[in-house]
Amino acid sequence: MLRFLTYFVVAVAVFHGLIHLMGLVAYWPLATVSALPYKTTLLGARLDLGAGGMRVFSLAWLLAALGFLVAALALAFGKSWRAPLMLGAVLLSLIICMLDWGVAFRGALIDVVFLLILGVVFGLRAQPAPFTAYIAPSTPGETIPLPTGLPKPVERYYRQTSGDQIPVYTSAVMTGRGTVRFMGVTLPAHMRFTHIAGQAFRHYIEATFYGLPVFKVNERFLDGHTRLELPFGVVENDPGVDSAANQGDGGEDND
Repeated sequence: MLRFLTYFVVAVAVFHGLIHLMGLVAYWPLATVSALPYKTTLLGARLDLGAGGMRVFSLAWLLAALGFLVAALALAFGKSWRAPLMLGAVLLSLIICMLDWGVAFRGALIDVVFLLILGVVFGLRAQPAPFTAYIAPSTPGETIPLPTGLPKPVERYYRQTSGDQIPVYTSAVMTGRGTVRFMGVTLPAHMRFTHIAGQAFRHYIEATFYGLPVFKVNERFLDGHTRLELPFGVVENDPGVDSAANQGDGGEDND
C-alpha cells in the first residue's frame, strides 16, 4: 500500500512539474498556450511586471518544474533529501499559482495537497526528546573473579575492560530512541526498559508524531505475570503471554 502511494505521489509530482513547463513556454514567451494566455500583469491585473518581469516569472515556473521532477526522482530512488527539495518546489509553486490565480488555481490546490502529505512526512521524521536520564543511587559495586573456560574473545574483552575482577549486574535501566512500525507506518519512538535480573521487567515505549506521543506500550512482568497496556486494549492473566514474557526475561537477562 505504501509503495503504491509512493508511486502515485511520484507520478503526480512528475505531472505537476511538466505542467509548470507550460508557464515557461507561455510567459517567456516561446509559444502560445491557450490555458495560459500571455500577459504582463499578475494578481488579477493589480501587479504590472512588464515584459522583462514576466520573463523572470517564467523562469520561476521553470525552477518549480525542475524542483518537482528532481524531487520525484529522489522519491522514486529513496534519497534522503527528497522531502526538503519537494517542500521547496511546492512552496515556490504555490507562490506562482497564487500570483497567477485566475488560470493557475488548480495548481495551488494540488500544492496544498502536497503540503499536507509533506506535513505527515516531516512529522514522521521528527525525533522525540529522550526521556530524562535515570540516575541510580551510588552503591559499591559487586565483582567476581573472571571465570575460567570462557571463549577467547570473551575472555579478552573482559580482561581489557575489567581486568581479573568483573562486575556483577543485577538490574539495569536502558533509555533510548528508535522506531516502531505499526500497520505499515514507521513512527519515531523513545523508550525505557527496566530489568531486575531473573525477576521482573518493564518496557515502556512511546511512538510519536512531531515529537508528541501518538500511542504508548507499557509492558510489565512481575511475579510470573504479565500486563500489556497496548493501543487497542489491555492484555493480562494470559498463561501464554506470561510464559512468553518469562522466556523473554531470561533471554534478555542473558544478553
